[in-house]
Amino acid sequence: MSESSSSQQQATRPQSMKEFLTQNKLQTCMWISRIVTVWSCIFYILPITGIQLVHYRRAIMCGAITSSIRTYQRSPPFQMSREYLNQLVREDSFHYLLFCFLFMAHMPITPVLFPVGIFALLHACTFTTTLLNLTSPGSFQMLRGLTSYVHQKQQMLMMFAASTEVILMPMVIFQLFSGGGSILLPFVYYRFLCMRYTSQRNPYSRQVFYQYRLAIEYLTSRPSCPAFLRTFGYRFINFVNKLCP
Repeated sequence: MSESSSSQQQATRPQSMKEFLTQNKLQTCMWISRIVTVWSCIFYILPITGIQLVHYRRAIMCGAITSSIRTYQRSPPFQMSREYLNQLVREDSFHYLLFCFLFMAHMPITPVLFPVGIFALLHACTFTTTLLNLTSPGSFQMLRGLTSYVHQKQQMLMMFAASTEVILMPMVIFQLFSGGGSILLPFVYYRFLCMRYTSQRNPYSRQVFYQYRLAIEYLTSRPSCPAFLRTFGYRFINFVNKLCP
């Protein structure tokens, strides 16, 4: 009787933070790498200390580590088949693993860190909230307020990240013609945008493209818009529509 009651008390005993972190090793590793990603982005954008290039590389590398672990979690066992590859390229984590590899050895472009840092911040706050729920309700009030504020701004942050991914395309092309980029980067980055556009879990890229189209159509339809700009705007929309998957 005493043994059954003690085992029942052990089962109902609240789980400690240490036990939770030990039982969820991969989640803990991703949480740490995301925190390092966020701090590296901050230290690169705001020249607080150290060599900025080191912070840039560290942020991209930690983003790649996080995406690789997440891809491993969500992917089925490896198979040499078309079905496996099709399922792999549909994963958002694989998209950002490719994104990090594209810019890891590339010349630093500050907006590259925005999507990496935003997604790291959002997921780190989600895991931090889970950890805070294991503590007493009155503890870490400032941290609770910070994570709650980030969650409230999640949609805005996701839209900003998607907008940055779209704006990076002309920046990559401009850097290529200025002699600072690889000739393959625009083509591979175009495939990245196609994967983001067709993402099943993240509709923000499609929303951004739609909003940009509405903005261009509104500006070009105004009577004060010059004819050559109106023609260029419509041709640009048709060109982008042909490239959409």
